[in-house]
Formats: sequence, structure tokens, C-alpha cells
Amino acid sequence: MTNHAASAAYYMSPGSRGGSVVLVILAVICIILLLVGVGIYVLTETVVSLEDERKVNVQMMLSGNDVVVSIYPEYDAASLTSVTLHIDGVEIPAGQDTRQVSVGDRSASLLYAGLAKGVTGQHFILITGHFQDGAETLIYANKISFT
Repeated sequence: MTNHAASAAYYMSPGSRGGSVVLVILAVICIILLLVGVGIYVLTETVVSLEDERKVNVQMMLSGNDVVVSIYPEYDAASLTSVTLHIDGVEIPAGQDTRQVSVGDRSASLLYAGLAKGVTGQHFILITGHFQDGAETLIYANKISFT
């Protein structure tokens, strides 16, 4: 009988494998929590970097065949040196897409004469601001209907 008692001590019960399964499940849960934590950190950093962008009050309008961009003396407009206009599907002549601008106490207006001539339909308008410290930021984005 003692022989059976000794062999019973080394006998593994069917539930003993459950310990290793529990460890695997805990390891998977830890990895998932780590990945979720990293994802939240990356998203938070992205939002913070977007909030650090420069702010400029810009208005864009069509006047006949002309595009008029007005920049108002608020926020970071004083450090603005130039702007670049992009209109999807419209070829802007070389050298005319970027304009120098100086915004002091009064608003600055930039006239892109004849740029809307022959343009129809809806187009995305993007204006990039270039600042004194070399930073570039998208300061205007909108979809405009040309007629």
C-alpha cells in the first residue's frame, strides 16, 4: 500500500494543467493592456501636437474670377511671413502660389487675380502658413463651390 501512496503523491490531477493555462491567459491580458496603454499614449501625444499648432484667422472668398485671401491681425498672424495656396484640381502658375504677407495692426489681403477663371464644381482649398521661425502650418482648409 505504501507503494500506491508514493505513486499517488506524484500523480498529477487533471486540474493541474490549468495553472499553466492561467499563466498564459494572464500573460496575454498583460500584453493587451500594454498595447492599449501605448495606443492611448500615442493618441494623446498626437492631440497635444495638434493643439500646439499656430492659429491664424483666415478668410477666403471668390470675387468673380479672383480668389481673395484675408488674414486678420489675431492670434499668431504677426509672425506669419508668407502663405501658400493650394486648390485641388487647379494648376496655379509657378511662383504665384506662395505670397509674402505682413500682418500688423490691420488685416492683410492677398489677391489671386483670374485664378478661378474656368473653374467649376467643388474643390478643396488649403492654405499653408509659413512663420518667422521656419514653422509651416495648415491655417485654412475648406471645400468651396466654384461656378
